[in-house]
Amino acid sequence: MTQFTGVSETLLIPLYARFLETQRTDGIFKDKKAVEVVQKLNLTFDKFRDDFSITQIGCAVRTEILDQATQAFLNHHPEAVVINSGAGLCTRFFRLDNGTIMWLEIDFPEVKASWNQVFKETNRHQFIASSALNFSWIDQLNSFKELPKLFIAEGLLMYFSQQQVRQLLSELALRFPQSEMLIEAMSPYIVKNSHRNKAISKTDATFQWGLSTGRQLSRWSPKIRFIEEWYYLDRYPARWGNAQLLRYIPFIRKGMKGIHLCFGSGN
Repeated sequence: MTQFTGVSETLLIPLYARFLETQRTDGIFKDKKAVEVVQKLNLTFDKFRDDFSITQIGCAVRTEILDQATQAFLNHHPEAVVINSGAGLCTRFFRLDNGTIMWLEIDFPEVKASWNQVFKETNRHQFIASSALNFSWIDQLNSFKELPKLFIAEGLLMYFSQQQVRQLLSELALRFPQSEMLIEAMSPYIVKNSHRNKAISKTDATFQWGLSTGRQLSRWSPKIRFIEEWYYLDRYPARWGNAQLLRYIPFIRKGMKGIHLCFGSGN
């Protein structure tokens, strides 16, 4: 059975959530590729089985939000390059592939070893073995200079410090004006209470960075522009159980969110 350690182990959480969501008759989506990955890697998820329902719906809603936002971008830019940082064993490419996009997965070399067992690199779907914070991977995008670009950071930036997040976003904004980015972010309250997260607490990872609203990111640089954000608790209230009541508390409602940015002062 495949083993993951450290922050890389957190890639199992969304994979398990998509696997479970696909089993539901009322699932938000069907992800047959996730089921295939679980079976090929012989994953059991034993440590995450208890009290996983809130994590599952959170990951499922996140998946839907980012799928929809990515699809909207591709509707306008069908020949774009999508750069998925901290990709883990993400299966979004297989859900959204339109036959023309270029899709790059960025993650640690040890993740690529498992990725290679279940996926196959092609001319349009490739894996770059690198930390998202090692900006040398950015140089590999030079050959796609003229193509529209969408960066995705799902389940990633909350494990970085604010300084690291700011450095990454500022670098992308400087190097790729007119590109766009989708990120997942937590509020400072969620970050401070990461030890209470049933799934994260069973790994060696901890949340480090959070923000109240994506609008704050525009203050970091005139080249970073906030477009919109979506709150997880706004969707499928019945699936959240008693936690659905938390959406009536503003700072908790905004605790988990997807954020859409674009880069370049000319936007």
